[in-house]
Amino acid sequence: MSHLPIVHIYTWLYCTVGLCLLGCQDVNTRCLSTDGTLTISPQDLAECPKDESLQTLILEGDGDLQGQTVGARFPNLQQLQLHFTPTVTELPADIDQCTNMREMSIVGTGIETLPVEVGTLSVQKLTIEHNPFLADLPAIHSPLKQFTIANNPNLSTIPNTFGQAHTLRIVNLEHNNLSNIPQSIGVYRELREIYLRGNRLKSLPSNLDNLKQLSILDISENPFYTVPASVMSLTQLHSLTLQHLPNLTSIPPVSNLRTLSRLHILDCPNLKVLPTDIHTLNALVSLKVESTGIERLPERLLDVPNIEYVKIRINPNLKILPNNIGHNDSIRFLFLSQNNITNIPPSLGSLSSLELLFLEENEIEALPEEICQLSNLEELSIASNQISTLCQSIGNLKRVRFLNLNSNPIQTLPNNVNQLTNLDYLNLWDVPLESEPKQLYALPRLQTIGLNNPNLYPNPSIIRAIKKNLPHVQLVASDE
Repeated sequence: MSHLPIVHIYTWLYCTVGLCLLGCQDVNTRCLSTDGTLTISPQDLAECPKDESLQTLILEGDGDLQGQTVGARFPNLQQLQLHFTPTVTELPADIDQCTNMREMSIVGTGIETLPVEVGTLSVQKLTIEHNPFLADLPAIHSPLKQFTIANNPNLSTIPNTFGQAHTLRIVNLEHNNLSNIPQSIGVYRELREIYLRGNRLKSLPSNLDNLKQLSILDISENPFYTVPASVMSLTQLHSLTLQHLPNLTSIPPVSNLRTLSRLHILDCPNLKVLPTDIHTLNALVSLKVESTGIERLPERLLDVPNIEYVKIRINPNLKILPNNIGHNDSIRFLFLSQNNITNIPPSLGSLSSLELLFLEENEIEALPEEICQLSNLEELSIASNQISTLCQSIGNLKRVRFLNLNSNPIQTLPNNVNQLTNLDYLNLWDVPLESEPKQLYALPRLQTIGLNNPNLYPNPSIIRAIKKNLPHVQLVASDE
């Protein structure tokens, strides 16, 4: 056997020891926490020594936790976050020793069943999300304030106990596979918010009305045929969201919802009628009715004294507005777009505080003169209708900044358009004017005007005249 020169042996020893030292240094570097926080993969966590200063442990990436300890190594741990660790299939065996834990997140793991010990921790915020195989939860006895279990497609039930009744405030159960909510929810009388979107619920517990402090409820994306009666007894409810309920055909009377300030009914194609007593919701501020099958609106719909924002749009069966749609001096924004409305009742002119009125994409043939008495109106859009003449008193709209007349068979503009001294945007796309709108040349604040390409317009000389006389105004051309 040949012998290596002594210098080569020393070199080999130096490199070997050096690599070991570098490897140890690399492990130690990975295990170093910053301000009590350590972000590391489950695989690398196995090399980390005991650290009594660690308060937040964030696990991300590859590796599993089988055979690993957390409670023993990090006795003062307050937050444990598993963030998209798909190869983690179980929690550390000594998770019950994390007696100082206050917050725990289990997100994007391969876990199928959570151990009973999870339910005994003193956590106040528990988040369990995006776990595709999770099918079972233990009873949770923790003093939770917020419980989020969402986007777990294989989870079909939740335990009867999911926190302590006197501490729990927020429950988020969105996008699981739940077909029922346990009757025990009625004991959580301090609940403020419940989110049930995206499950298989057809009913809710009859004792839901025990939750006298409940402020926010979202039951969207479920196969309800009607809104459960227990919902309509939640006298402290402030926000109710009913979105994408394809089976929904009815909503019970709402008059008991005395504190409701936000009612949103969206994407409910089989809903034909709104509750006739909506006008009794004196606290209502925001109302949305979009993409439904409603055929008519209730009389006095806008009699609600505090309402500010109303959006009723994309309802193809809605053709007629009630003559007495309501009177108030609080509403500021009204959207009635993309329906099939043929009439605008004069009573809309009584909405004295209205700042925005959008009526585009309907079948409206005329604007009542009362619309042009809305002295606070700043934005008016009547685009894509059948309106041939504007109200002759349009000059009264002294505060209007935005006026969209696009795609209406208007041939002339009223003379008093020149009194719209605050107008800075005007859209005349596909408006077949037959006379030059000289009134526009006197508008002091006009900055932008929408015009067709002259070559695609019935009277190209009118377009050229506007361009010539408004050289300082930005022209937005339509080639259609």
